Amino acid sequence: MKKRVLTLILALAMAASLAAPAAAAPAAYDFSAGELTAAADKESLTGGVFADSYIATFGELTKRTGSDGAVKSVEVGKNGASGFTFTAGGAADVRVEFSSTGGSNTSTVGLWDAQGALVPHNEG
Repeated sequence: MKKRVLTLILALAMAASLAAPAAAAPAAYDFSAGELTAAADKESLTGGVFADSYIATFGELTKRTGSDGAVKSVEVGKNGASGFTFTAGGAADVRVEFSSTGGSNTSTVGLWDAQGALVPHNEG
């Protein structure tokens, strides 16, 4: 009798583990400056919300266009005056690409958490 009960318990546990849904792959939300449009170079960008509201702008950013009129990049303000916010309901990986316009510019880039603390760099 004990053997049958144990077998039944093991069978139910196995069935429950097989019936449990697999963990969903994490969602990815993308934004590229190339998705924007501009009537002219140096057009202002304020109040932008992208990627299902996971990415938004703060302050006044500037759209930069190429010779073809397409937006190629977005300039953020100096000293944290403007930029992008990333919203996540828990832990998240954020990948961003930054560039500078020349050798005479010094650019400092960072991510701050909701409490305003700089998030430490965690890549090798």
